[in-house]
Amino acid sequence: MLGVCNETVLNWERNNKKPLPSVLKKLTKITGIKVRYLPKDNRKYKPAPNSLGEKLRKKRIQLCLTQQELAKLLGVSYYTIANWESGRKSKETSPTNKEKIEEFLEHDILLF
Repeated sequence: MLGVCNETVLNWERNNKKPLPSVLKKLTKITGIKVRYLPKDNRKYKPAPNSLGEKLRKKRIQLCLTQQELAKLLGVSYYTIANWESGRKSKETSPTNKEKIEEFLEHDILLF
């Protein structure tokens, strides 16, 4: 419904992280509780809706993986995952890394 995993909700409840403005808006609609202040989404880079980075982010969230966990699985740094998901470095992604991303996106279940 919200597009987040249980771990994310636990982080909100423990005040470890705050929900993004888009999620706050959804929560407002679902609960009927009006939020007086919605923080502005300050992300400078936003991937195109069907870009490789956006697909990667959605799949990672669907599998309840952190960016760090996905980075370890793909053999790249956390910053690389963050850059791919935000759309900052997608044009500079090497063919080898593009293959890793596409392989990750094709599988429904990861075997560890």
